[in-house]
Amino acid sequence: MKLLKRLGLTLTGLVLSVAPTFATTTDPRTTADLLNLMDESGITVVLDGPRCNQGIDGAYQWTGIARRMVICTHGQPIDANDHNTVRHETIHALQHCKNSILERPSNTPLMEPRKVIEYAEDVLTPGQLASIRRQYPRDVWLIELEAFAGAEVLTAGELMELFNQLCVMEA
Repeated sequence: MKLLKRLGLTLTGLVLSVAPTFATTTDPRTTADLLNLMDESGITVVLDGPRCNQGIDGAYQWTGIARRMVICTHGQPIDANDHNTVRHETIHALQHCKNSILERPSNTPLMEPRKVIEYAEDVLTPGQLASIRRQYPRDVWLIELEAFAGAEVLTAGELMELFNQLCVMEA
């Protein structure tokens, strides 16, 4: 079973690493590397799982210590949006790690709220900001703004470094 999982993750990573993406153009580490880090750290990566039928691009979920990242390609060829979704969901994993360690509510962003808003306003268009506020409940606006903006500017490699700092515990 583990071999099958590894093969599936490798194929998913290879497909995602071949497709174009904006934030990773100058970083030698790819979406595949980021997905492998998630998997090696105990986050189950699911491609086109049942939640994808709800019209979402992806999700980061946790129940107790079980964590999962869902990436929804909707049966289409991998594109820049799929790479962006992996980065977005990785930011949610980072938020989860930090909030768990600090015993904070799950809707607490990595940055100070004022900084999240400034950052999002600098990176996202007014249309994107309005869409986020329309689609998500108010209590998760900050973490969503942070994840959407971060996915636009952070590379897979930068997210891997952050993940290693915040989420990978030294033995």
